Amino acid sequence: MKKFTLLLTAAALSAGVAFAQEEQAAAAAAAATDAAAGAAQQTQQITQEQLQALLAQMQQNAPAPAKIEDIKAMLPEVIGTVRGENFTRDELLKALEENPNALAMLGRVEGADRAQMLKDMADELMTMNLLEKIADEKGLLPKDAAAAKAALQEEINAMPEEMKAAFEDQLKAQGSTLDKFLDEWSNKEEIRLNLALDKLMKQMTSEANVNTDEAAKKYYDENIKDFTLDGTELAASHILITPEADTPEADEAAKKAAEDVIKRIQAGENFEDIAKELSACPSKAQGGDLGYFRAEQMVPEFSAAVVMAEEGKLIETPVKTQFGYHVIRRNALPKAVPFEKVKDAIKNQLAAKFMQSYVESLQKSDIVNNITVPAEEAAPAETAAPAEAK
Repeated sequence: MKKFTLLLTAAALSAGVAFAQEEQAAAAAAAATDAAAGAAQQTQQITQEQLQALLAQMQQNAPAPAKIEDIKAMLPEVIGTVRGENFTRDELLKALEENPNALAMLGRVEGADRAQMLKDMADELMTMNLLEKIADEKGLLPKDAAAAKAALQEEINAMPEEMKAAFEDQLKAQGSTLDKFLDEWSNKEEIRLNLALDKLMKQMTSEANVNTDEAAKKYYDENIKDFTLDGTELAASHILITPEADTPEADEAAKKAAEDVIKRIQAGENFEDIAKELSACPSKAQGGDLGYFRAEQMVPEFSAAVVMAEEGKLIETPVKTQFGYHVIRRNALPKAVPFEKVKDAIKNQLAAKFMQSYVESLQKSDIVNNITVPAEEAAPAETAAPAEAK
């Protein structure tokens, strides 16, 4: 039986497509695309040397990875079956050998906890095998690298133009191109499986009508409390101008560029169009819209400026932070996040919930896992001290 290690690796599409899709989902959910980054930047900065020393200390204190021979001794020769076809111990061990992170995780636990982790890992691998078989039966599995490349290209073409441009800029910053990305990733077997599973999910959710606009609106209306804002949030859009170098001259030039942007907006130009043109923040894809956030999620200078601004008004001077100069407009805060802002995120959530239920039903009907988890040994009861003779 062919094995896949998709769920034991961090490889699948992490170089680009998944990144772009996550950005899109975050925007749909009205999450500020750089809120997390802003919060992280507020933490204490450490030098590269301190970071290296910290990592070295963590590695030194980390438990040793589990040994393959120790794992082998815990497993039956036949791990389980997938639609009656054996999934063997050797297949699981080979997958573990190819995944140092999995062995490291297993090295942190022993006994029943290790057996449970192995059982879960086997479940994941057998589930991937089963889903691969189903996708192949439906003709969704790319047969070769050329077919995978075409499927990847199709996914990228489906991105909004601004997002596609940001993705290509990211590749360029990494010294790569879209063609190189497609050539490299289309040769990865786990990527071809991931593409097939994505198509399988879309096909099945479409056939079941579980993530339509109507279903999303019904979920939104029935769970409106989850989308209601409590009044402590802020809403803003910004255009970030970053200095081209770490010099006083470059800083002054960035400030002047931000001031010129403010003049253009005051003269009647569209804020969103300028953001897409000039902003150095990923939120440029949404016209600079940061969605809704709490003050502590942003760097203090940014939050303070937004708090002091009037809703719907442009702040008339650039706001300087560690990222550069911000042209900021405070946006009005509605009582609840508008449905259109979260529609796509809800549809994704409904699809994921449907697929989770589908996979769980497959695991019950088509997969048998033979790994046993021993019961935890009860701690011996304390023996009471004998009473003193009187």
